Amino acid sequence: MDPIELLDHLHHMEQRWFVCGFLEKQVAEAWGTGTSRIPPALKGVVPRWQVPEERTAEAIATSLRDVGRGARTILTPHDLGERARVGRFSENPPTAKRICFHVLAECARHAGHLETVRELGTGPG
Repeated sequence: MDPIELLDHLHHMEQRWFVCGFLEKQVAEAWGTGTSRIPPALKGVVPRWQVPEERTAEAIATSLRDVGRGARTILTPHDLGERARVGRFSENPPTAKRICFHVLAECARHAGHLETVRELGTGPG
């Protein structure tokens, strides 16, 4: 996975958790596969995140910022103890707090991956 694919993955991941998971609303390409639901062929498989050639780094960064603003809009009227709509989570749906922590942890983990890639390319510091 290259840095552009990783940023695109973060965009889709935030949409899946906040929009699809918490609100149970459909979004186009929630999995980055051209569909709103993960295709049966990808269940249990870690797909390679491929970014269409026409999608620029700037467009991905803008989309990621937009999803972040959207997450604030989604969460503001809700209590952190509120549970996600059933949809994706049929049993024991997570709370908004748990979703926020998951998204934060995933973003932090991938920021570390990006830092490693940067250091491999330019050296430490």
